[in-house]
Amino acid sequence: MASPMASLDPCVERTFRGHKGTVRGVSFSPNMKQVATASDDHIVTVWNFKPDLRAFRFTGHTSAVMGVDFSPSGRLVASGSKDGTLRLWKPRVNGESSLINAHTSAAVYSVCFSGDEKYVLTTSNDKSVKRWEVDSQRFHSSFTGHQHWVRSAHFSSDSRLVVSGGDDKTVRLWDAQNQSCIHTFYDHSGTVNCVRFFPKGTLVAGTGADCSIKIWDIRTQKLLQHYNAHSDEVNVIDFHPSGDYLVSGSDDTTIKVWDLREGHQLYTIHGHKAPVKSVAFSRDGQYFASSGEDRLVMVWKTNFDEPVPVETSFEKPAVPVSSKKPAAAAAPRRIMREPTGPPTEGADEPASESRTESVAPSVAPSDIASTLSHIVNQLDVIRNTMNLFDQRLTLQESMVSALAADKQKPPAGR
Repeated sequence: MASPMASLDPCVERTFRGHKGTVRGVSFSPNMKQVATASDDHIVTVWNFKPDLRAFRFTGHTSAVMGVDFSPSGRLVASGSKDGTLRLWKPRVNGESSLINAHTSAAVYSVCFSGDEKYVLTTSNDKSVKRWEVDSQRFHSSFTGHQHWVRSAHFSSDSRLVVSGGDDKTVRLWDAQNQSCIHTFYDHSGTVNCVRFFPKGTLVAGTGADCSIKIWDIRTQKLLQHYNAHSDEVNVIDFHPSGDYLVSGSDDTTIKVWDLREGHQLYTIHGHKAPVKSVAFSRDGQYFASSGEDRLVMVWKTNFDEPVPVETSFEKPAVPVSSKKPAAAAAPRRIMREPTGPPTEGADEPASESRTESVAPSVAPSDIASTLSHIVNQLDVIRNTMNLFDQRLTLQESMVSALAADKQKPPAGR
């Protein structure tokens, strides 16, 4: 008999095949009837969830398509390409599009609609973030300040702020009205591949080549959470609409789900057989999609945001996760499983044919041990903070000593 928790594991609902290159972007339509993808094969594809409806393949870009985003109303799909253009598509069978020469002689790495659908952001290797008016398709403004390629940018939910990240290892927070940089976060030690705003707008997250995920409070401008997330470069993250969870995709071929309330990893998902380049939640949070270098597009049922029945036993993942532990990690308080990916043959399969589970049951710590583990981790955070204060105090004492020594020196010429 299946465990009552089995139904709460993420499971594959649909698998789409058809791209002939790495799939670098994925985005759900607001009504959950379609998912758009961007690929190195120069194609933007809009997949229909109904099995009897064919996918729409949009051609027009002359180089790899790096990013894609459905507009909040669902009437448009934005795509950005290494050919330097931004295209706004109508997600219908005829594939009409408007062409915007967004970045001259430079690649477009990401696209993002504002919540009010008035604007779309593009990022580029020309070191800029640009904002475009959707209706007029005209240039509106630039956000300049990055010292290297800009990989990702994202609007806050009210469209008043913009966050960006790139190869200069910084995450920058911008005032959208006057394009001024409000704050720069320097915590990453490598290229920042992806940035996202928290759904409620008070936090921003970044991830990248240093294999970590970092979350900052934009009110205090302080690092709030840090996760040594993957064993290889992290390419993408996305917040669950509730703000309680975050999903990440990495070159280590795994997808991971993080419980932000408890500060620990919830799931490691082995579905792709190559680096994962894109992940995205649906607007209602009931699904998330993933894509990567294996050219697959997978749609997963989340399940983990459902009420969890009380369990008296715990299970550990069958395959160990990274030995690097999140700074605020606690022992998981629900079963951690590792859902596997799609079958090797066929296309557009339903989840019932593709879902398997690999679980190695073992006895895990009790609730008391879990609480103690959490306390120990919090003490580590406090200790590190106190060490930082001690270093600052030592620096201040050195400065005071130097000033005192200068005052004791006899005046010159006497």
